[in-house]
Amino acid sequence: MNKEWEKAVKAKKFVEERQREILRERASKGETWVPKHFSLSHTKEGDWDCFPVQKLVPPSPIVS
Repeated sequence: MNKEWEKAVKAKKFVEERQREILRERASKGETWVPKHFSLSHTKEGDWDCFPVQKLVPPSPIVS
C-alpha cells in the first residue's frame, strides 16, 4: 500500500471544502438539510436521536 499522504490530504480538503460550499449555498437559500434514509428528532435536553426510515433492510440476492 502506497502511503501517499499528500494526495490523501488534498482529497480530504477538497471534499471538506465542497461540503462547506454546499452548506453556504443552502444557508443563503434558507434551505434545511433533511436526511434521506433516517428521521432525526431532538430532545428537550438538546440531544438528538435518529431512526431509520425503512424498518427492515431488504434482502440481498444470494450469489453462488
